Amino acid sequence: VVVDAHGEKKVTVKIADTEEIVEKRESLETLQAELKEMEKAHTALLNSAVSAGSAVANVNLARLDPELRAEIRSSDDGLTRKKDEVDFQTLNYEIERIYTYLDGELGNTSTKGYIPLQDRLNVAEFGLLESQLDTMTKQISDGEIIDADVLAVVYDQTVDFKRRLGIDYYVTGFTFDKETIIIWSNGLIEQSKKVLTFYGKGVQLLWNDVVFSISLIGRALQGYTLKPREVRTLRRTFKDVLTFIPSLSS
Repeated sequence: VVVDAHGEKKVTVKIADTEEIVEKRESLETLQAELKEMEKAHTALLNSAVSAGSAVANVNLARLDPELRAEIRSSDDGLTRKKDEVDFQTLNYEIERIYTYLDGELGNTSTKGYIPLQDRLNVAEFGLLESQLDTMTKQISDGEIIDADVLAVVYDQTVDFKRRLGIDYYVTGFTFDKETIIIWSNGLIEQSKKVLTFYGKGVQLLWNDVVFSISLIGRALQGYTLKPREVRTLRRTFKDVLTFIPSLSS
């Protein structure tokens, strides 16, 4: 919990560093360091192509020596590929952090007996992101180039998902999902209707049995000999009444 300058409490989730997270973060940091070195080397290469005494650092590739031009293009292509590697590893790292968070939040669902709707929605959304990541991983293993636009879209979706989960973002107070509340209330109303209908039919049947039993008792008092089936009906009705009364008191 963090208190801002206005005295307002804000919270953000805390994710434990698992071995997988540490491994992916170290790989990301290594790639980022390599990218910085490549950027320095590329900048130095471009500076070497700037004409001495030029007022504007403008590189005209058409006027450069073919060998230097090819070297600059090769350096630029390598820099682009390295940036894509960094972006992909960043996505891989963030997906692992989200997985660790969700795994800790859900815990052992067998002890709860159910999974809340919002948790099911989060798991489903994570599954979509993970499947997209798996597709890109397969493309890399097959020697294919990942579409940079697709990578950017998936990363934006991941950042938005993190924000809604409260990962690396401060959340003020409580937030309510209107759609989730509506779905929950509709389900509660439907379930209540079913329960009321069930008990209504039960009470009606019990009342019919009580009326019939009273008529049997009246006939017995007048000298009528009850049949075994009618005696069993009286016993069952008496037992049902004794069971029904405690349920009303509870």
